[in-house]
Amino acid sequence: MCFVDEDRGYAVCDSGKFLRTDDGGLTWTSSTASPGSPYRGYSVYPLSRDTLLALFKNRLGTTELLRTDDAGQSWNVVTDFEFPDVHGAYDAIRCFDSQKWIVNYDRPGGRYPLITSDAGKTWKLGSKFLRGSQDILVVNDSVAFAARSTYTLNGEVAFEKTTNAGQTWTLVNLVPYNVYGRPVLSTMLVMNRKEQGFAVTNYARKQVR
Repeated sequence: MCFVDEDRGYAVCDSGKFLRTDDGGLTWTSSTASPGSPYRGYSVYPLSRDTLLALFKNRLGTTELLRTDDAGQSWNVVTDFEFPDVHGAYDAIRCFDSQKWIVNYDRPGGRYPLITSDAGKTWKLGSKFLRGSQDILVVNDSVAFAARSTYTLNGEVAFEKTTNAGQTWTLVNLVPYNVYGRPVLSTMLVMNRKEQGFAVTNYARKQVR
C-alpha cells in the first residue's frame, strides 16, 4: 500500500486486484491490472501521483513489473523477470528516482537486491543482504533502510542501511532498543521527516535514526 497525498492511495491484492482510494482510504475502487492476467499482487510504489510501478505474478508463475501512467487505468509490462532460479520470489519494488529502482529478490540461499539504473531496461544482482530484507524504505536518491523479521544469534536487530542506492549495505545496531531483552522484529519502516522514522514491531514502536 502507498499514498501519494492525504487522499490518494493505492494497493495491490493477492487476488490480483488493483485498488485506489481518493478519500484517504474511506472508500476504494478496484480493477484488474493488465496485461498478463496477474493473479497475485506483491507491491506497488509511486513515481508520481499517477505513475506507479507494481509487482504481480501472472497465471504462468512469472513475476512481472508493471507500470501505469494513468493511475491504474492501463498497464504495460516493464520487466518480465526470468531469472534461472524458479523458486525465487520478488516481493517489493522501491524507487530512488525515476531511473534507479530496487526490487527485493528472495531465493534459496538468501535475499538480494535487484537494481536497475535505466528504468527497468537492464537489471543486476546486488550484494546479498546481510540479514535479509522484507521491507525497504527509500529516504532519498541514494539512502535506504532495509528491515527483516528475524532473530539474530548475537541479539542484533536486522536493520541495514545503504548510502549508494543499494549497491552495498551495512548493519544498523539497535541493540539498546530491544524490548523486554528480546530483539525487535520489524517488517515495516516509515519516515515522517528527513532524519526521523519509525519501525513497526511486534512489541513496541521504536524510533530509527
